[in-house]
Amino acid sequence: MAKMMDNDFVPQATGKNGPVYADFVAKYKPKKGWQRLRLYGLLYQDARHNNIKTKTGKTYAEWCAGYDVDNDQFFADREDRCECCKLGFDTQIRRFVNVLNVDEWDRRPANPPDDWNPFYLLEMSPSLYEQIIRLKSHPQNKSGSNVGDPLKGSIIGVEYKPDAIPAQQYSVSLLEVGWVFTEDMLKFTFPQTTPEGRREVRRGSGNLPAAWTYYPCRNSRDGMVRSLTTHGYYGSKGSSETHADVQSKGLALLGELNNAVSERPRGGVRELTKLREDDVPPPPQPKSAVTDIGDIEDSIPF
Repeated sequence: MAKMMDNDFVPQATGKNGPVYADFVAKYKPKKGWQRLRLYGLLYQDARHNNIKTKTGKTYAEWCAGYDVDNDQFFADREDRCECCKLGFDTQIRRFVNVLNVDEWDRRPANPPDDWNPFYLLEMSPSLYEQIIRLKSHPQNKSGSNVGDPLKGSIIGVEYKPDAIPAQQYSVSLLEVGWVFTEDMLKFTFPQTTPEGRREVRRGSGNLPAAWTYYPCRNSRDGMVRSLTTHGYYGSKGSSETHADVQSKGLALLGELNNAVSERPRGGVRELTKLREDDVPPPPQPKSAVTDIGDIEDSIPF
């Protein structure tokens, strides 16, 4: 796509595998204690493989290439698209939504600087998402509307407890039902740079203010294979064979050797090929670095 000659923006990689979605949005970072938030706009979903164990015993994550973010479902051929799906790693759905920090808006300076912006993209952990969804049936929410509804939505209170276990880090309450965005909020604009380097202005539309666009940033297939190879889930570097593939080939070769021995029995060769199928070690399975998967799935790397 055409762009200005001086638009030479190059995304700065935050990790060895390249850019991540937070490089292109203002990611909401909760403060300890209570904060007032107003959710709005589209709910984005993506999938990630957590707790991939390294050779040193640590863990890392890979964004799932087998998840269709446009249709909020996994591709039918997800194992062909994603090496982590093929290896059977646990998959966690991640959810993202735009949010106005009401406290920041109320404390806005008289002459805010150009980069001042109280609108963020919020990444919701499973427990936070579930608590927010339950507010739809809250006794005070008589309209039964989602808290993100443009006209019938609500201001919610979110308490962040960083010292608690991941599944208990958030508490949610309903503060004000039927809270609509003001004209000043709807007129507020801010720029966003896309992964391709285009600088675009986000503007409000209808009853909703300007919103961040979520750009899924995944490791390439080759990059995923390199990482998995480095940590022992594949054969030598550059190989795409799994442990199961290697074992299968080894058993086939063993069968050929046994056939050769049975046709031309010689003691020395028979000793070298005296292996049984159960002597072939099974492929090592990825192990979680934690005992409570629910806890680690609920944590968000702020």
